[in-house]
Amino acid sequence: MEILFDRLELGPGTHVALEGVPIYLADEPGEVHQQGARVLSAVIKVLAARGCVVKQHILLDEVHTGGRDIPTGNTRSYLALSSARVPTRLVYEGELVEGALGWLDTIPQKLFSNGSGNSGLRKLHRDPQPLLTRHGGDPACALLDATFQLGKVADLSIIVHPKQMDVNGSVIDFQEQQAGMLAVLQSIRHEGQRGPWMPWKNGVVHLWLDESGHAVELTRTFQGRGERILQFSRKNPILPALD
Repeated sequence: MEILFDRLELGPGTHVALEGVPIYLADEPGEVHQQGARVLSAVIKVLAARGCVVKQHILLDEVHTGGRDIPTGNTRSYLALSSARVPTRLVYEGELVEGALGWLDTIPQKLFSNGSGNSGLRKLHRDPQPLLTRHGGDPACALLDATFQLGKVADLSIIVHPKQMDVNGSVIDFQEQQAGMLAVLQSIRHEGQRGPWMPWKNGVVHLWLDESGHAVELTRTFQGRGERILQFSRKNPILPALD
């Protein structure tokens, strides 16, 4: 694991924001959440050994339920998995709506896709053209997620996400979703006209999990530049602590 972080300029006093597998409260925790929690624990140990200051950020999605009720005890089950013995910021997605609409107003109209805005529907022109608002004007996932990210005060953000995950019977591509979130962040910052668009000076690192929650790839985005740091498999001996 140490090898994975050698290029991230982590040292004593570096503030790191850490986020785990997406949580949809209408669904119970799955294997990917359990394995993701183990990955988070391993990452925290490495960061602590390097003298980093770690804060875990948890987003609970009680909005996108598909009309289903949230089972009693789901919140407690997720938080039990996320217990990492580090300071925690806990946010319900519904709390982000007002702030998200405020950030939407800062994005120049020229950055919206042609024809967007009908019936409240807006998309971003920048690839992968994430949806910003739905019909009726409610903020969509990419805008809500960008708003959540802007609440992370750190030198480096590390996000542990599955490449894909089943959500309410549909497979969500989180690599595309996170690319959309970063595009929204860049547009909120007016393509760097308000200073560096990336909120974290050392960028954001995505540690990607497969469908079972095993770490299979690590990528880094730094001020608009993306690089794959390492790709590996469950059999790779670099990661024995994660399996």
